[in-house]
Amino acid sequence: KHFNNKNIKVVANGVDVDWYDFDTSTPNIYDFIFAGNMNYPPNIDCCIFLAKEIMPMLIDKYPNIKLVLAGAEPHKTVLELANKNVIVTGWVEDMRLYYRQSKILLAPMRIGSGLQNKLLEGMSMGLPTITSEVCNASLNAQNNNNILIANTPHEIVAQIERLLNDEILCTMLQNNGRQFILNHYTWKAQNKKLMSYL
Repeated sequence: KHFNNKNIKVVANGVDVDWYDFDTSTPNIYDFIFAGNMNYPPNIDCCIFLAKEIMPMLIDKYPNIKLVLAGAEPHKTVLELANKNVIVTGWVEDMRLYYRQSKILLAPMRIGSGLQNKLLEGMSMGLPTITSEVCNASLNAQNNNNILIANTPHEIVAQIERLLNDEILCTMLQNNGRQFILNHYTWKAQNKKLMSYL
C-alpha cells in the first residue's frame, strides 16, 4: 500500500462516443462478438472458454449461431478454434463494422482485471452485453439494467437465451448501455475529472 493512498485519484479510461456511435441499421451476420488483442492471455482464455464451453451448449438448440472472435494477432490456439460456428478474423481495420454486424457482445472474462475497452466500445454502439463479475468490477454497470452479468457456463447460456428470445430486453440494454457510457465514460467526462485534479 502507498503511504498516502487516501489521496490517490483514479481517472478511468474512456471511449469516443461519436466514433463508436449507436446505429442499429446494419444487418446482423454474427450472433455474438468477442473483441480484443487475441494474443493477450486473458483474451485467449476467454476465446477458448466461449468456443469450447459456451458454444457447444448452444449449438444443439441453435445450429446456425455464429461467434466472431475479432482482433489482432490471434494466438495459434485461437486460430485453431475456427469452425463453421466460430469465425476468427485476425487484424480488423475498423472494429465498428464487426460490432454493427453482431447481435450480442460477450465478455465473460475469467482472468485479468481492469476496465475493458471492448465493453466501452460495444456498449457505446448499443450492443446488449454479457460480462462476468470480475470484468464488471471496474466498469460498475448495473446488472439487468445496462448490462447482464454471468459467471458460470450455465449462467452465461441462460443470459444469452434471454437475449435471443426477448426483443424488449435487448432494446432496453441497447439504450441503457449506451446511456451508461454517455453518463460515465466519455473522454469529455474523464478529461474534466483529470483537469479538476490538475
